[in-house]
Amino acid sequence: MRNVTLCLMMFCMAGCATMFKSSRQNVFFNGGPAEGITYVQTPDGKFELEGGSGSYLMTRSRDNIPITVTCPGQKSRPVIIETRFDWLVGGALNFFTYGIGWFIDPFSEKAYDIPSTVPLGQVCK
Repeated sequence: MRNVTLCLMMFCMAGCATMFKSSRQNVFFNGGPAEGITYVQTPDGKFELEGGSGSYLMTRSRDNIPITVTCPGQKSRPVIIETRFDWLVGGALNFFTYGIGWFIDPFSEKAYDIPSTVPLGQVCK
């Protein structure tokens, strides 16, 4: 009976983003000036982009993420990174498995994705 219960639980949670997605996501920043160092301040901390691009591990969020970008020789500028609900893992897969993820994922930060690339070209003009 215990094996049947475990199998049923695994089937019901097969689409649950809360269980299968990391709380952090790798984000690539590009389009900054090729010369000098561009600084990016996020809720997770401050980091440097040399050569105008680089990757950074950011924490997922249900809300849009405010960052501050400081390009070489310029003032700091605020930028908002828009997060999106992952309808595949957080929605569609839960539909096919009748999972409890429907009740959990919309409230979990793990069900939201940050864009994989954040262009800085417009910020560092």
